[in-house]
Amino acid sequence: MSLNVFEYVNNLAVEIHKEGDVIFQEGDESDGRMYFVAEGKLEVVRVIEDQTHILNTLVSGDFFGEMAIINSNPRSATVRVITRQAKLGYID
Repeated sequence: MSLNVFEYVNNLAVEIHKEGDVIFQEGDESDGRMYFVAEGKLEVVRVIEDQTHILNTLVSGDFFGEMAIINSNPRSATVRVITRQAKLGYID
């Protein structure tokens, strides 16, 4: 059974973000939120030895931040919006 993120997001709190918005920054304290991408594109970025590396690109149907539900460790990467807008559902 596959997750239809559009149906699922309708039952979640939703945020709309614009291009360049940072959802969370590497090293930020965990807020306990896990996110689901309903619309838009985001990139996952991490600084390694003073160089920025794009680790992943997230699109509709993807999720991120799941470790925040399991533990309260600081965020391990930065996630930012790279399209005109992104619609995210979240649980905490």
